[in-house]
Amino acid sequence: MDAELLTSSVVIVFHNEGWSTLMRTVHSVIKRTPRRYLAEIVLIDDFSNKGGSVFLPPGIKTSF
Repeated sequence: MDAELLTSSVVIVFHNEGWSTLMRTVHSVIKRTPRRYLAEIVLIDDFSNKGGSVFLPPGIKTSF
């Protein structure tokens, strides 16, 4: 039965959210979702106005 399940993408939309809060959410998704079901995690910034740029560690794929 598990073999019939498809992978999923998790989309997290945020606005003026603290970076540590976002990382906790991402880590929770990773820790609680079996790897075979998780295709990707997509973070979407909904036009935050906090200023500054968001630092993404090496190895994190981005596209604009």
